[in-house]
Amino acid sequence: MTDEPTINETIAQRPRLVSRLRLVPLAVLVALVASAAVAGALKGTPVTPGAPASALPKDPAVRAAEKAAKAEDRLRKAKKVCVPGYDTGVKREPWQGKLKATSEQTFQKRIKKENPAYVRGKDGWKFFTDYQSQDFSQSLGRVTQTAKQREAWARWIAKSEKIVKQAGGEYRVVIAPAKWDVNPQKLPTWAQKLRGSTSLVKLMAAHPELPWIDTRAALAKAARKTPTYEPLDSHWTPYGGYVAWQQITRCLRAGNKNFAALTAPSITGVDVMGNSNEFVDNGVPSGKPRRTYPIYAQPHPATTTTHQPDGAEIPTSGDFVTDTVQAPLKTSTTGAQAPELTMLTLRDSTGNALSPLYSWSFGTTVQYGHGIGQTGLKPPDLAKLMATYHPQVVLFVVTERFLAQRAPK
Repeated sequence: MTDEPTINETIAQRPRLVSRLRLVPLAVLVALVASAAVAGALKGTPVTPGAPASALPKDPAVRAAEKAAKAEDRLRKAKKVCVPGYDTGVKREPWQGKLKATSEQTFQKRIKKENPAYVRGKDGWKFFTDYQSQDFSQSLGRVTQTAKQREAWARWIAKSEKIVKQAGGEYRVVIAPAKWDVNPQKLPTWAQKLRGSTSLVKLMAAHPELPWIDTRAALAKAARKTPTYEPLDSHWTPYGGYVAWQQITRCLRAGNKNFAALTAPSITGVDVMGNSNEFVDNGVPSGKPRRTYPIYAQPHPATTTTHQPDGAEIPTSGDFVTDTVQAPLKTSTTGAQAPELTMLTLRDSTGNALSPLYSWSFGTTVQYGHGIGQTGLKPPDLAKLMATYHPQVVLFVVTERFLAQRAPK
C-alpha cells in the first residue's frame, strides 16, 4: 500500500504563489517581444529582441504622420502670430438692409460740406475724399469689393503664392492699413456713426487660408503711447513702419526656422520731425511736427544700392530710405542680420518707411512696384522674377485703399 502524501506535504510540493508572481513580468516581456516581432514581420520592419520601444525604428507611415502633425501645429501657431485678433470697433452694418438708404442720405448731406480733396477729421487730421481710389467711402464700408472682385483678388493671391512656393520661396501678403483703419477715432463724428465692415475685413474673413500678415493690432497698440500715423499723410510714419516690421519679422520667424535671425533692430526712443503734408497744394498748413521716427541704437549697416538692370548706383538718404519711383532696384548689405537671404518685395509708397528695415534684415533685396493703382506700371512677371533672383521671401506690400482696384490676372 502506497503511502499518500499528507496535506502539508502536498502544499509543500506546489510552487509558491510568490514564486509564480515573480515570473509574471518575464512572461509579459516575452509576450511583448513576440508581439513586436510578429508586427515587425507583418510590416516588414526588423525588430531587435530585447531592445526598448524607443530604440525600435518607426514605421515610415508613422513618421510621415508625426511630421505632418508637427508641421500643422507649427502653421497653426504661426497663424496666430501672423494674424492676431483685431477689433475694428464696428458694431453694426449701416450700409446693409434698411439702414442703407438713411446712411446714404446722411453721407451725401455731409460730404457736400467737405473740401473736394479732403475730409476734416478730429485733432487736425485730414482724410482723402473719394478721388483717391474711393478712399473715404472705403473707410466707412460704403464702398467695398463685390463678391466677384473679392474672389478675383483671392485667386490672384493664391496663384502668386503657388508660383513662389514652386520656386522654393515663401510668399506673404501685407495689406498696409489705411490710417482710418488703425485710427478710426480721428474720423469726424458724423462719419464714425456710418462705419461698417471694409473690403479688407471681408476679404480676410472669406479667405483665412491666404498668407496674410496683419499689422493692424501692432500699429494700434503702439499708437496708444506713440503715434504710428500722422494727421496730414495717408501712410504710416517711419516709426509706424518700424512697428509694422516688428510684426512682419515676428510672423516670418514663427513660420520658418530659417528666418530666426530676422527682427526689427533695437531703438533707444522715438522722436518727431516735420510733417509729410499731402494736402499742402490744397492750402493746408503743415503745422507742428508730429511725424514720428525711431532712433536706432546702432547705425544702419553699410549698403550698396544699384538700379536694375543697368547697375547704376542710386543716391539714398542717410537712413537709407528708397522710394517706389526708384524701382526696380536692388540692395546689397554685408552687415545684414541674414546676409545669405534674399527678399523680393512688390510694393508701393507705403514701402518707403520699411525700406531701411528691408536692407537691415536681408543681405539682398529686390524691390519692384506691384503695378496696382500705380500710374505707368503693371504687375511684373512673378515667375520670371523668381527665376532671376531666387528669393527666399516675397512680400507683397499694398496700401489698403488699393483694394478698390481690379485684381491682376
